[in-house]
Amino acid sequence: YKFYKDLHFAYLEINPLVMLEDNTVVPLDMAAKLDETAGFLCAHRWGEVDWPPPFGRAAYPEEALIRDMDGKTGASLKLTILNDKGRVWTMVAGGGASVVYADTVADYGWGHELANY
Repeated sequence: YKFYKDLHFAYLEINPLVMLEDNTVVPLDMAAKLDETAGFLCAHRWGEVDWPPPFGRAAYPEEALIRDMDGKTGASLKLTILNDKGRVWTMVAGGGASVVYADTVADYGWGHELANY
């Protein structure tokens, strides 16, 4: 538990485990998710982490810049570009506001112009 908490895991599954003849426990497979917003606290302990880009695509350079800045501050900085040709860009403060704004843009018929999330 200390390992999980100290390294700011959001999810950790170790399955299966095996016990060797000398009673050493060895994990054979693991799935984990780190809380990337804790990067400013413990990224140096994580080592090199290759964060996957959103929606299964390569990150835009602007997204990579914001992700790098996010890792160096206690603030939560996020940028996901949905449509680089879009004309409606939002700048929100979190707490669910991004969802409300995106839904409102779509409700008013401008979802196809929404550039970021």
